[in-house]
Amino acid sequence: MKERYGIKTTKGDNPSVANETLQNLADSSHFIDDEEIVGIKKNKKLLVQWLLDREPHRTVIAVWGMVGLGKTTLVSKVYRSKIIKAHFDCHAWVTFFKEKEGVIPQHIDTLGRRDLIQILHDYLEEKKYLIILDDVCGTDVWNELRDSFLDNGHGSRIILTTRYQNVASLATRNRVMELEHLSEGEAWFLFCRRAFWKDKERECSGGGEPGQGTGEQMSRPPLGYSVDRELLHSGAQLARSTRVPKELLSLLRDFPENYPIKRKRLIRLWVAEGFIKKRGKRSMEEVAEDNLNELIQRCMLQVTERNDFGRVRACRMNAIMRELALSISEREDFYSVRGPTDTSSANDAPDCRRTMLHLRSFIYFDTTIFPMKLSFKLLRVLDLQGTLLESVPDGVFTLFNLYYLGLRKTRIRKIPKSIKRLINLQTLDLAYTKIKSLPDGIAELKKLRHLFVHTIGDQTHKSFSEFSGFPAPRGIWDLKDLQTLQGVEAGGKMVRKLKQMTQLRSFRIMKVRAIHCGDLSAAITEMTQLHRLDIVAAEEKESLNIQSISVPSPHLEKLTFRAKLEVPPKWEDPLPSICKLPNLVFLLLVRAYDGPRLVFQEGWFPKLKDLRLVDMDHLQQLEIEKVALPKLRQLNLVRCGTLMAVPQGIWYLQKLEMLYLEEMPQEFVGTLRSRNHGKDGLLKRHQSEGLDDHTKIPRSHLQSHMVPERW
Repeated sequence: MKERYGIKTTKGDNPSVANETLQNLADSSHFIDDEEIVGIKKNKKLLVQWLLDREPHRTVIAVWGMVGLGKTTLVSKVYRSKIIKAHFDCHAWVTFFKEKEGVIPQHIDTLGRRDLIQILHDYLEEKKYLIILDDVCGTDVWNELRDSFLDNGHGSRIILTTRYQNVASLATRNRVMELEHLSEGEAWFLFCRRAFWKDKERECSGGGEPGQGTGEQMSRPPLGYSVDRELLHSGAQLARSTRVPKELLSLLRDFPENYPIKRKRLIRLWVAEGFIKKRGKRSMEEVAEDNLNELIQRCMLQVTERNDFGRVRACRMNAIMRELALSISEREDFYSVRGPTDTSSANDAPDCRRTMLHLRSFIYFDTTIFPMKLSFKLLRVLDLQGTLLESVPDGVFTLFNLYYLGLRKTRIRKIPKSIKRLINLQTLDLAYTKIKSLPDGIAELKKLRHLFVHTIGDQTHKSFSEFSGFPAPRGIWDLKDLQTLQGVEAGGKMVRKLKQMTQLRSFRIMKVRAIHCGDLSAAITEMTQLHRLDIVAAEEKESLNIQSISVPSPHLEKLTFRAKLEVPPKWEDPLPSICKLPNLVFLLLVRAYDGPRLVFQEGWFPKLKDLRLVDMDHLQQLEIEKVALPKLRQLNLVRCGTLMAVPQGIWYLQKLEMLYLEEMPQEFVGTLRSRNHGKDGLLKRHQSEGLDDHTKIPRSHLQSHMVPERW
């Protein structure tokens, strides 16, 4: 296995020698001077608190995180403290290695499992014990051991350290500690103490301030013993896994170190590469997301952002895991080109010509130049996002094996008819380009799954005319594999044919007029797998009949109306038509309501987490009844110029974490600030109910300002 992943040892290949070395290095974590430890004070205090609380039942605590974050060091410092030693009658530390040699008590090999458990029970029965299980690599370890540690009602504690989220989930509720990177300042402080160890003050003599990015680089895990050991272990596990193909890592290495990788983009790239197969009734995209989550649970990828649904929005691969990915790629003969900003580009390989001939993936990150002609006959992925291209490069339409063509945020104005030659294409991303129309040949791409052709010219979203898509090419409604259609413009024939596209999961339609509502509603009714729907009216004054636009899909999670919704006389507002959607998490209403009063009634929107009300020019009163919006975490109020009073019932929103305001009246902001800090204010309410400080509405957001959010 060491040979497979390029891991070398300095003391030969004797397993006992290697294991002894690993054990010695692991043991060194127990004896690091307190002065050498940075950034654990808060976690140490919390861990001590968990160990000393008055809960009489046995409690399982998990400390988890990626390699090199100091899990063992943290737990060791707490374990060895005098207060902990005095609190427990007995204690033990067990570190798990795949192969472990050591002294075994005499005759223990003659005892059965039941006998061993009984001996342990007899010893622990009347004792308050503390047991550390260090570096637990799988749930099976705990499942095998948990019966051995009886719950004797004396307040015993067990701590698991692990880099796997599924292992951490075995802990007692609210007893999981996830470690994070050091802050930039902490990382710089630690670096100076290590680098200038000969100096009395152990400080940087050059001024003591990190250069740009230096602290961030230092905040990553150190390339120490745990890296080599855990790289080998993670790589070996991945190689043996039947659920997560190791090829997934080979594509991840294409991205620069710590580059933010969008979940949806990565999933489409994996599918295009042919790494993902359907599993039962689950689509390839769903299987790919399962694999992504497993890599995250193994701490091989880090989550940098989550969406309102709790799903990963973006992640990154750090230097350690990227080295593993590079190793796998070289061993398995995977090649890629990433552009001149990455020093490990395949252009530097000795056999560059062979690399080019066998190239499968070309993801370009240099936005200023595009120096190469494309003649890679085996290419499956071509992603030129963000480059300054003004026309599609020569040779693209001869790449008959191409599955992914990404031209997002380029300056391309036209797609030629020859695109119909790319018969294997699954993803065509033309978002935020200058393309206004597509050739009819698009309809011949029978394997197409994701099509993006939309642009938002005005990022303030004040004018609907700034939302542009594309007129539907003839026959596009016959693409039965198409799951994502974002940016199509409403037209008579398109809207009538839309009912044939029942398989859509993500749908954005623009330039909708009142005459389209009947056919549009009939089509949406048949889209039973729809997860995301975005409707943009042709202009601000265009009224769409809300009764005609039904949204029956039980899967719908994200809904956006950029349109004035015509409300029938028996309704006060447009909400009754959408208030019962069982899985709706995100709702954006732009100019959707022209009345003075909007009421969220009891029981409405049971799962909504993010509500955004924009450009409601005549809204004077916003009411929230008890048990309405029970899970709302974020409320955005934008350019509601006549809303002067704080939303009535906002104090019922027990889960509210953030209130964003943009271009709101100063009277509203002042009232909200006074309510927040007065004797009956929101801040006082949160504290009296014992909620964490982060639950309050932060003062920094109680002002009229521009918020960098996407409407």
